[in-house]
Amino acid sequence: MSKTVADVMTSNPIVVQPQTPIKEAIQLLAERRISGLPVVDGEGNLGQTVEEVMSEKPITVEPDRALKEAARLMHEKEIRRLPVVDEQGQVIGILTRGDIVQAMVTE
Repeated sequence: MSKTVADVMTSNPIVVQPQTPIKEAIQLLAERRISGLPVVDGEGNLGQTVEEVMSEKPITVEPDRALKEAARLMHEKEIRRLPVVDEQGQVIGILTRGDIVQAMVTE
């Protein structure tokens, strides 16, 4: 049986809000040794915030999507990570290229 996104994603990813200051986001990236953060809904106006640099319409994936399909989507769109969203559009995980490689190694 082929794996799904839910089988290999990182659950409960670290997220930031649009009004999160860039300095704080950069600090999170460095401390957690990660290369990206999903941005979740929120309101606020600050000078340099993640809202100013985030993707307006991020590409997402559902947890029950076949891992092979998600990998193809990442390759076609030239992206390194996909937020995994539930039926309500809430971020429940993150799928990275590293997750896919790790799944291939263990198969």
